[in-house]
Amino acid sequence: MSEWIKCDRCNKITQADSSGDKRYEIGVDGFDGYSKFHLCERCLRLFYSDFLEWEWNDNESQYVPQAERKVEE
Repeated sequence: MSEWIKCDRCNKITQADSSGDKRYEIGVDGFDGYSKFHLCERCLRLFYSDFLEWEWNDNESQYVPQAERKVEE
């Protein structure tokens, strides 16, 4: 029998084995220590873009930190 995992963002519940939807466990070092999040595929994209402010890079086919913006003098 499979365990169930709940998305920490949208509360969607899926099975923890390969029969369930894709789900991800993300670890983040923050000011108050290390935090771990369980996210569904949809919420993972929002996590990268909203929380970490990363952007999708077509060349690498993944989210990457935003490029440093040059300040015009």
